[in-house]
Amino acid sequence: MRTLQEAVGGEDVVSHTTIHHAFIKPDRPRWEVIELVVEALAKRSRPRIDPEAEVDRFKALWDAVENSVESDEHREQQSGPRHPPRSQRHPNGSTFDLRSLSAPPEVQELVQELQRIKTEGDLSLEAFSYATGYSAGMWEQVLKGCSFPSREAVLRLGERHERTVFALLELWDRADRALEASLM
Repeated sequence: MRTLQEAVGGEDVVSHTTIHHAFIKPDRPRWEVIELVVEALAKRSRPRIDPEAEVDRFKALWDAVENSVESDEHREQQSGPRHPPRSQRHPNGSTFDLRSLSAPPEVQELVQELQRIKTEGDLSLEAFSYATGYSAGMWEQVLKGCSFPSREAVLRLGERHERTVFALLELWDRADRALEASLM
């Protein structure tokens, strides 16, 4: 990240942390950061690609995402949540079943990924329990969408079953933020 930082003009232009966050955070980074990074990477690419054309290509993708997000937000404001009822986590950290509310899409995505891990690995609830140290009953509730797992449980599951832990934790972080926002 520091090498990229130097390539875009140094610390006075953008911090290495901001560049790092552009790659790892689930939130969409500012266009200005993407523009600098894309240009710097295009200049270093082999075979050579035109940095200006690559920036233009990324800008078109950026605009498409921006329009999509705005469209989704507008549609949700007009029609309300589109997802079936799921569980929510209370601000005090406890989990409980609130099927009268709809879970944010980010929570749905996390539950679906956990279900996929179970199905693809042909794993029992006991295997989930053994891998994480959390009870099979807790995992059953999570996989049904009746409870929200702890970050530690998801971390342990990812480590034990050789999943991309980072990607799994990103899903959890997005789901947690969305859940917190939905409770406010």
